[in-house]
Amino acid sequence: MVSTKKFKKIHKSKKILKLVSKTRKTPLIQIVDDHIQTAVSISQILDYEGYKTIQVYNALEAIEVCKKQKPDLLILDIRLNGLTGYDVAEKLPGQKILFITGYEPAESRAKEFKNSIGLLKKPLDMAQLLAIVKKTVGPAAR
Repeated sequence: MVSTKKFKKIHKSKKILKLVSKTRKTPLIQIVDDHIQTAVSISQILDYEGYKTIQVYNALEAIEVCKKQKPDLLILDIRLNGLTGYDVAEKLPGQKILFITGYEPAESRAKEFKNSIGLLKKPLDMAQLLAIVKKTVGPAAR
């Protein structure tokens, strides 16, 4: 049997947990890749995990959307049509960025950016991607 005092304490802590889970913001992740299927695949996995996502397919739109939406993380392909992912990163110095690339050798310039949290090579290991996302922005609010 649980005492009345202990029951009230347990009940109060459950209320606090509910309140915290209701007020926690769902992280927003912007995915930028000119290969639409790659952006869609990443988005679907992150959406399934409970994150909010925005897909963008070119560099100029990526900059504009990022400045307006202020995502918690930008997953950014290095090779885009027009500007490169590095050009985008230079224009968004305060934005956390996870670079992705499908080209060999993997571009090492990503390490030069203070706002870079890493570089993943395509084809992407989705378990590794999810681990980096969770470590960077926290778990999705469900």
